[in-house]
Amino acid sequence: MSKTLVLITTAFPFGRGEQFLESEVDILATQFDRIVVVPQKKTGEARSLPENFFVDKGFATLVSKDGALKRVALAIFIGQ
Repeated sequence: MSKTLVLITTAFPFGRGEQFLESEVDILATQFDRIVVVPQKKTGEARSLPENFFVDKGFATLVSKDGALKRVALAIFIGQ
């Protein structure tokens, strides 16, 4: 059975923040068959990652489109 890790981040692997993850990348690459990174933002240049890392930019794209996700959340929870 293959092991997959989904890693939700603020922006990693983009930009220069979340440096603590850089030291974990090589360890995670040996412990999981597939690592899916889901950043909330995609600002700045992407860092290089091992082959078994995959970056899913879909959530970041949804969030960045004129605050579409924010508007949906407000409509659901506040009724605006």
